[in-house]
Amino acid sequence: MPSARVLAGFLATLAVAAAGCGGDDKPAPTKEQYVRQANATCKVANEKLTSSAVAAFAGAQPTEASIERYAKDSGFPTLDQLIKDLRALTPPEGDEDAVAGAYDALQGAVDKSKADPKLLTAPEETGPFKEANQKLNAYGLDACGAG
Repeated sequence: MPSARVLAGFLATLAVAAAGCGGDDKPAPTKEQYVRQANATCKVANEKLTSSAVAAFAGAQPTEASIERYAKDSGFPTLDQLIKDLRALTPPEGDEDAVAGAYDALQGAVDKSKADPKLLTAPEETGPFKEANQKLNAYGLDACGAG
């Protein structure tokens, strides 16, 4: 029976070998490919947000309470999933920091809004999503950033 040290060494070697086999060695996408994929991801989330808002407010003037309920029940979960989906995309080589910065700003806006849902009624120019929208739009993610 092999010693624990030999067995541990063998398992470590096996793990390294397995990591090198059949991995995700796809080349990073071009910026154009990435923007197309990320915008498509955002478009799906936007459609979900719109349809859930239509259902939640049924054409009535939203109240502060109904906005908070919608945000908690549908808006924030959809945005959280969107951020997760966007971060799962492989960014173009060299653009990792720009993409991460935009998504960090988006996450920060969501977190800030979760802490104070009334911020969701703020004008776009002063609201919590202003910085995120600017970064997303600057990168070309116009379906992700308002404006």
